[in-house]
Amino acid sequence: MSYLYNLKENWLYLLVAVLCAGFFMLLPAFTSAGKNFFNVLGLIAIIFVVFKWRLILSLDKNEKIILLLIILFAGWAVLTFLVNGSPGRGSRFLWNRQIFIMVLPFAFLLLKYLNFPIKYYINVFLISSVVLLVMGAYEIIQYKYASLLDIGRYRLKGGMHPIQFGSIALIFLSFIISYVFIFRKNIYEKILALLLVLFLAVGIVYSQARGVWIALILMPVLWLMFYPSALTVFRKVIILLLLICSVLLSYFIKPVQERVYVTKKNLVAYYNSENVKDKVRGTSLGTRLEMWKASYLILKENPMFGVGLGGYESAARDISRQNTVHRSAYSFYHPHNQFFSEMASKGVPGLVIYIAILVLLLRYYILRLRDSSDRQTKFYAFFGMQLITFYAVFSLTDAVMEGKVLLLMFVMLNAMVMANLSVKEDAHE
Repeated sequence: MSYLYNLKENWLYLLVAVLCAGFFMLLPAFTSAGKNFFNVLGLIAIIFVVFKWRLILSLDKNEKIILLLIILFAGWAVLTFLVNGSPGRGSRFLWNRQIFIMVLPFAFLLLKYLNFPIKYYINVFLISSVVLLVMGAYEIIQYKYASLLDIGRYRLKGGMHPIQFGSIALIFLSFIISYVFIFRKNIYEKILALLLVLFLAVGIVYSQARGVWIALILMPVLWLMFYPSALTVFRKVIILLLLICSVLLSYFIKPVQERVYVTKKNLVAYYNSENVKDKVRGTSLGTRLEMWKASYLILKENPMFGVGLGGYESAARDISRQNTVHRSAYSFYHPHNQFFSEMASKGVPGLVIYIAILVLLLRYYILRLRDSSDRQTKFYAFFGMQLITFYAVFSLTDAVMEGKVLLLMFVMLNAMVMANLSVKEDAHE
């Protein structure tokens, strides 16, 4: 009977714990199921805040500004979409993707109220990492046990797009290694965690996502810059040596070697090209550069409202007909860069809002990291700081807010981090 009573009293806690865990665990392997968990969780969070709206009053000024900016981000996306006459496939990208960023403020308040322990999150991320790696290993087995060193044409993707796979692997890696270093776990836990981190790093390399590679290299730099107190001199030396060795050794891995060679070759050829119709402008790198150029030209013509979500493709096609960019500029529905995508689809205000969200979130996490002596607060703040840095880097090579997987991860991870930091701040006061 006591069990039933506890279940009745804690039904919301248990339900959200299951949904949150299901989201993180299923999204990498069973993306559609993970999205469904998010949808239910988002609905519960909205209903919860309707009844517990007074929780908003307890937030500090920085939190309120960040949440207002997130609502403004979604609102501006809707406005520019409607002003431009609901262009192209924009309704799909707006109502089935970007509008979901609106869940972040509600999920933040719900998770803050429930206040899950850190052990819950670390167990969820450990299991999620194993699921992600299993999916990656399954793909390698499908390729008839091909040697990793011989995989040149193949990009590891774990059942999703390689960029998404590499990005999520890096986020999980960051969370686990931050937990191990900051909480100084026993040697057995460290060995298990570091083995998992090693496998995740291999997955990141073989995803061949260049933006994720850059973010991976930045991670130890962030440790040395923002959290040196968690590292002894010996650890700092080890991290620097590992960073140098990793960069040098990774060059001898065939996919990395080929990716770097082709990128360098195409970059030189692109800047030596004088004809907009040259074939080199249609390569992977050339296409990105042409799309970014097209985005800038779109912004010049539509500085206030852009062309709306879904309008980039047709606008880039019109520009291409003027022989100012290669036809590859309209080969995707977005310009493969979130900053340029904001410029093209939502104008200058859209770009400013997106940058402001990243900057204020980063500032929020850095201030918490700097001002607190509590180890758990430092852990969440430092992970949040890494998360925003990663997303800023990801945004340079992909439209992360226009793909549902990385957008939903952004929502739930920031809601989780902000919730735990806000709880600790309330307790401190």
